[in-house]
Amino acid sequence: MTHNSKSKSSKFVVDVHQHWAPLEALKGNPTVSRVTDNAFRVDIKGISSLMYQPYYDIDLADKVNSEAGVDKRILVPSMVVAVLAAGGMPVLEASKRVHDATAELISTRPWLASFATVDPFDPASLVEAERAIKDLGFKGLFLESSWMGRWYDSEEVYPYFEFAQANRYPIYMHPPQLPYGYQIMNKWRLEEVVGRPADTSMSVARLICSGLLDRFPDIQIVLAHMGGDVIPILGRLDFGHRLGYEGLPADQHAHNKLLPSEYMRRNFYADTMGFNLAQLTAAVTVFGTDRVMFGTDYNAVPLSPTEHMDLVNRLGVTESQREDIFWRNANRLFRLSLAETGA
Repeated sequence: MTHNSKSKSSKFVVDVHQHWAPLEALKGNPTVSRVTDNAFRVDIKGISSLMYQPYYDIDLADKVNSEAGVDKRILVPSMVVAVLAAGGMPVLEASKRVHDATAELISTRPWLASFATVDPFDPASLVEAERAIKDLGFKGLFLESSWMGRWYDSEEVYPYFEFAQANRYPIYMHPPQLPYGYQIMNKWRLEEVVGRPADTSMSVARLICSGLLDRFPDIQIVLAHMGGDVIPILGRLDFGHRLGYEGLPADQHAHNKLLPSEYMRRNFYADTMGFNLAQLTAAVTVFGTDRVMFGTDYNAVPLSPTEHMDLVNRLGVTESQREDIFWRNANRLFRLSLAETGA
């Protein structure tokens, strides 16, 4: 791809957080309707969200990213499987359809990659996840921060995390179409701008406090949107752990062995999406420059990737650390095979 961006200052730029929806798979879905010449609307359980043209027009997305200077994009299958399921398609069939359509797209666009998305509560779906990664070349697993209202703090999800840890598959976590509490968020895009970051932070807290990350200590999870609301609540999670749980009912005791904040640099990464330099600076402080990755949410949020490039370029970090954020961290975790001396 030829790049024209004045914002590009890194050898490579890898965007780990872009979206794509195969329109063919969504045809006939009762939750999806065209509302303008360049947007569709998704209506599920009283919550409406928009799917702008770059979400489904891959040629337009290629053009915008080329002009911005993005070399490699990882497509996040966020919400597409859930939308298909909401329209009546079995989840496993929806996963296969999205995987196959995405693999076909990537076969002619080597600058794209993707993640495998399956029902984490269904051990039988792991066969499909393995097919997507081993046969189709996907770069890891995709996990919504809650799955249709369920959390990952019970033994039901152990097979999923055992599978990820045993195979060293990284997990990219992104909030769902309908975050918890969505019933009071049916206006002003509240489910998107408030509910989804909150869903991520609730998920992180439950992963930690349930002891799941002590059972699976090698799990690596990349959090969308700079970790959602995790950063401002870390101190509160820590003081809860320090105070302990004596006097509370036994089923309300947490099981984590470390301070919650100590898991940030052991089990988590964060992407840069958020349009806020202060929070991005905080993310670098909390996760470390070796655990922050460039991500923009482009397509779903059709604002140029150059906005997030400019934020990264304004960070008070060294040039080498900036390269880590722009591409080296993603290259290492997702095994993208980009080389210091060439693509």
